[in-house]
Amino acid sequence: MLNHGKVSIHACGAAMVSTLLVLLFAAPSFAGVRLGVELGGNLTSLDYEHLDAISFITSYWDPGSRVCFTGGATAEVHLRGASSLVTGLRYVEYGNRVKLDFPPPFPIAGEFRIAQHYLAVPVLFKLRPFPSKRLSIAAGPEAAVLLNGKMYIDYSTPGFPNSKESITKLLKRTDLSVDVEAGLEFPASKHARLVTLRYTHGLVDVQKKEDWGVAWKTRGAAALVGLRW
Repeated sequence: MLNHGKVSIHACGAAMVSTLLVLLFAAPSFAGVRLGVELGGNLTSLDYEHLDAISFITSYWDPGSRVCFTGGATAEVHLRGASSLVTGLRYVEYGNRVKLDFPPPFPIAGEFRIAQHYLAVPVLFKLRPFPSKRLSIAAGPEAAVLLNGKMYIDYSTPGFPNSKESITKLLKRTDLSVDVEAGLEFPASKHARLVTLRYTHGLVDVQKKEDWGVAWKTRGAAALVGLRW
């Protein structure tokens, strides 16, 4: 079952990447294709599971979120009426910030941060159902490939050195999410400026189960600005 799940995720990611490449390279031959760029901040967190299994540790955790950078290229393909397909290639970082405060007899305080860096391909169905065609909503899947992962540990307890280590080999190579977004478009000469709010909800555990005592999925709420031709 696990192997079948991994094959399905890789197949989905490969299909989305193929779709993106076809759209981008074919763009000049389609009048209904608009290319663009976007960038912004991503309020990201990791949704932990199975914390009770190691409650003697996680009882002294206080998980929080972090703001990370995200951005990339987009391609919007007009379909019919007020609908279109939006895809692209974007960089996105997911992670969190967890405060530690262990009591005596072994008091340890500080925090650790996880940073997971991905290249992602969304495939979103976009609608403009409102009287103002400047407003839009979109939803669809997003497949991502891991670039690298890091963990940072900063202690406030004297005598414990801070550290940074790679956790790339302890993470799965792919992630699969669902995106929901709302956008507002402002005409600007031959271009269009966009403001977008996007929520990304991870569907699969992204850590390798044999290497961690807990599991987690990615979460992100992004605010972006962009330009579309």
